[in-house]
Amino acid sequence: MIRALVFDLDDTLMPEASFWDAAFEAACRDTSDRRRIALPALQAAVFGAADRMWRASTQFATYYGIGLGTPSWLLSDFRDVPEVLKHLTGTIRDMQHAAWAMGLAEIGIREEVLAVRLSEAFRAERTLHHEPYADVTPMLDALLGRYDLAILTNGCGDVQRDKLRAVGWESVFSTVVISGELGCGKPDRRAFAHVLGGLNVSADEAVMIGDSLDRDVAPARAVGITPIWLARSMDATMRSDELTIASLDELPSMLERIGRA
Repeated sequence: MIRALVFDLDDTLMPEASFWDAAFEAACRDTSDRRRIALPALQAAVFGAADRMWRASTQFATYYGIGLGTPSWLLSDFRDVPEVLKHLTGTIRDMQHAAWAMGLAEIGIREEVLAVRLSEAFRAERTLHHEPYADVTPMLDALLGRYDLAILTNGCGDVQRDKLRAVGWESVFSTVVISGELGCGKPDRRAFAHVLGGLNVSADEAVMIGDSLDRDVAPARAVGITPIWLARSMDATMRSDELTIASLDELPSMLERIGRA
């Protein structure tokens, strides 16, 4: 019997790229207009510099294993993190400012004060611009109370929790597991074991719903959780052998199908 549903967050319940774009535009539109720099070019320069800096770190393998990347790290405080990330708590603001300075320099702007100002303006947008997909609220209304609901997401803890707070989901999901708080991320089996422990269910009593075959579907199956692949961009005629839905509107009927199997 299915007792619990485990959801991925980014690009499953809410789009990720549109958040980054909106936050960057809000922070940088004035500078873009005044300096006559195309906003996409400015964003590409800053995010590109940040990604190169992140990947050049001697700790990148650790960050990658936890599922932390660009541009998420440009927003996080890295407080209340596991020991493996403690070294970032006191240095992250300087790293963020440096990444912005590098990005601005690539398009001919060498102004450290501006780099700091834009970095902080971008961070200030962290709690804004979060909008669930249109099919999420009706799905939650239909399933809440019938199943225990959980989130299992890769990302920085503070950034991901801001998303949940912004849309009022803190009380909707009884268990929230975030890789940046746990110290390991999907597809690591430990992350799936942790969310099962939080829900107090066995693997065969849970269903995982996510958009990634590699991070959600395959590792869920490997630990005995039934996975459902949410393929929002896939035409229905191109569906794979996986249990696949194109919209969360289809989830309740898919769960009934699984329950009858």
